[in-house]
Amino acid sequence: LIADGTANEDFDAFVQRWLMLQAQVQAVIGCNQVACFASLDQGKSLARVAKQLLESDADGDSGGRHAMFLDVLQGHDSHLAPVFGATGACLEMPEEEVCRLLGFCAARDMISATVRLALIGPLAGVRMLSTIDEAVEDGYRSSQRAIRACDGDPVEAAGASAPVIETIHPCHEILQTRLFRS
Repeated sequence: LIADGTANEDFDAFVQRWLMLQAQVQAVIGCNQVACFASLDQGKSLARVAKQLLESDADGDSGGRHAMFLDVLQGHDSHLAPVFGATGACLEMPEEEVCRLLGFCAARDMISATVRLALIGPLAGVRMLSTIDEAVEDGYRSSQRAIRACDGDPVEAAGASAPVIETIHPCHEILQTRLFRS
């Protein structure tokens, strides 16, 4: 990538970290076809947009390496969470803020889905959206406690089971289309 071997080592470590996170996410949600497909679809889209952003804002070698990394992601099946985290790292955002931002985006998407499914109205959705900061922060703190309780292993902490939901969710193929393709 560049002549400096240290920068190449950092880049290689960055890619290896992403590969490990990608495998962990696949292990957690790979058995739920609908959720897995949605995560892969959103990850692919985010990688494409992030690559364009980093290419247009490339300042020196760092921006070019990051854009090249995201270019590598586009050629692979990439889940949303690792791509989101990698994009935040490329933008030099603190890890905690990237986690909170992902939580906010997930909550916003859930509210948007409830509006699209006509479960609530648009104004109720706006009211809900204005109150999610506390819920996102509570979710972040809870996840950190769960990870600490599992000796720092995020995969074990994320491996919760909801058998009834997991059994019913894949039966709703059309729900995936209504939520993610509208």
